[in-house]
Amino acid sequence: MIHVLIAEDDPQCFGQLEQFLSDYSRETGRTFHITRYDNGEDLVEQYRPEYDLLLLDVDMPFLDGMTAAGHIRRVDPEVVIVFVTNLAQYAIQGYSVNALDYILKPLNYFSLAADGGAPFWTPWPTMWEGSADESGNSVLDTVLTGKSLYCARHGVELTCVADGARLDFMDIVDICSIFGNLLDNAIECELNIQDKKKQLIHLAVYAKKDFLIIQCGNYCEQILEFQDGIPISTKGDGAYHGFGVKSIRYTAGKYGGTVTIHNQNSWFEMNIVIPVKTPVV
Repeated sequence: MIHVLIAEDDPQCFGQLEQFLSDYSRETGRTFHITRYDNGEDLVEQYRPEYDLLLLDVDMPFLDGMTAAGHIRRVDPEVVIVFVTNLAQYAIQGYSVNALDYILKPLNYFSLAADGGAPFWTPWPTMWEGSADESGNSVLDTVLTGKSLYCARHGVELTCVADGARLDFMDIVDICSIFGNLLDNAIECELNIQDKKKQLIHLAVYAKKDFLIIQCGNYCEQILEFQDGIPISTKGDGAYHGFGVKSIRYTAGKYGGTVTIHNQNSWFEMNIVIPVKTPVV
């Protein structure tokens, strides 16, 4: 039995999280006991160190989730904390309370399973080993931690060579949007590959002359069709998949960047090229 505390003042969001945990339980066979709080003040006053996982909304009445997490850490250094919020700018602050990850609203089941699902199987004492400050950008590290844990659990080989310091000129929410969508799409594709040895994803972030280059490639058995430069999904909810790619293109465009997609020889690759004002060396 995994004891989960959800602190969320929006009844609809709480209902979504509760349903996602129920779906995850049916998928994995793990069982959950869920406790809910709808404000940070009551959470701090009544908290006892008896939970395995906290799903905390940041924007709550009386006391925000980030401040509440700070109080909780003083009495419970072991509990896993995942922020569930639409305030991506708080991602870096999450390190101050040793949060494992955060999930952006609007919620969807795949994001919860990929990020929030990690604490359900990872050994608690070693969860943070090798996860912090590796790329040179703490926001990118936050994203990569959750995705890499999920890949490890499902046997997907994720390799990454990233000079995260090159992302410092980008807004936090834009870093989350680009890399979250890139990896979510790649992971979902690899989970449909029957041959485990071919479940491969490679991510690279580097500078070349006056440009930032972001490349994400994965093994893909399908021969994809394209419409307006965007692959047409074969999933029933193809509109969501298309929205993810459009979101990447929109975010890159904010910085004058371009997105190109290639699909050949069973390899799908998305390349993002963004000019930088100061030449990189």
